[in-house]
Amino acid sequence: MTTPIPGWYPDPQRPDQVRWFDGASWTAHVRQARRAATGPTKPPWSGGKIALVSVGSAVAAGVVVVGAGLLAAPRVVAMWDDELFDESLRGQSCAQVAVDEVRLAAEDAAPGDVALVAIDQVRTVEDHLATATRPSDGAETHLLTCEGMARWADGFQRPVRLVLTIDSDNQTWIDNTWDESSTGSA
Repeated sequence: MTTPIPGWYPDPQRPDQVRWFDGASWTAHVRQARRAATGPTKPPWSGGKIALVSVGSAVAAGVVVVGAGLLAAPRVVAMWDDELFDESLRGQSCAQVAVDEVRLAAEDAAPGDVALVAIDQVRTVEDHLATATRPSDGAETHLLTCEGMARWADGFQRPVRLVLTIDSDNQTWIDNTWDESSTGSA
């Protein structure tokens, strides 16, 4: 008895599929079986001109579409980046920056750290949201500067300054500066 060579063979359980035999065993890889053409055969020239014209038209249309796409792509990408930038600015406020800072502090906390639970008394120091423009590659744009009173789970409090920036990839970043001159209170 000879072992079949590796290849696609009819799947005995699913006649509409073929299964790959790797030379030693059947694998889990299956695909749709090719269906044999049915009906009378046509002479080789039958429909050949139609097929050639159809293929030629499809290729020409593809070239036009690709060419137009290549010409329009930079403008489309710039418009998309501008829309993402505008979307990144929507809903931004010092109140939201404070909420985001508390969430990020919880995500970055090490086991045993006392949790930052809130930033209260939030006020806006600088607001550039209305005049901000999308930064060029590798640059950042300052959006907001906010101040508030940070409060931890153990009752400790300390003033904080939060600065929201956005980079050329439309990623927003919060930098915090804790008022080290303040002894805090518990």
